[in-house]
Amino acid sequence: MASDKMRCVFYKGKNNKIILFVGKKLKKCQEVLSVRVKYKLKYNNTKLPTQINETDGYHRQCYSSFTALIAKYRDLLSETDYASNSMDELEGNAAKLDTPKGASNFDLQIRKVTTRLVLVINYM
Repeated sequence: MASDKMRCVFYKGKNNKIILFVGKKLKKCQEVLSVRVKYKLKYNNTKLPTQINETDGYHRQCYSSFTALIAKYRDLLSETDYASNSMDELEGNAAKLDTPKGASNFDLQIRKVTTRLVLVINYM
């Protein structure tokens, strides 16, 4: 793809070196955008692509500016990451645990504490 067709989704410009999105970078931007929209922060009207393509990208400095959040909002972002753990992930991790000697079975409980999921295992 010719570089003249690529654009920075943050700056709306086409100059300098534009880096195309990869999965993790786009996902992080989508998570940051949700915080920016919810709290009406700067750049809250940014239009991100819904999937990776050959035209939408970012300048390194634009990406850094967009993803930089003050601590108060960074904490909200990390809570979102923890809350995104699925039940299947937690159950899968529990299945990998070694059971203590003599324990033939265990009771698996998954509890939601505030916005975090907690795995509780009772060996029998």
